[in-house]
Amino acid sequence: MAREAADTSNGEAATAIEPERQNDRPVCLVSVLGIGDEAAMVHVVDARTGEILGRRPA
Repeated sequence: MAREAADTSNGEAATAIEPERQNDRPVCLVSVLGIGDEAAMVHVVDARTGEILGRRPA
């Protein structure tokens, strides 16, 4: 799941994973840090499918 959220080929690293429920759906909030530009993002990932549902600045 973290691998889907972080694009390791572009130098991103998942730094934290937090389980949560949104709209009665199990999701994980994956904190991702861009190594080159140090931009931190939170990716909302469907816990069942691994699909990235959204992204927002951390």
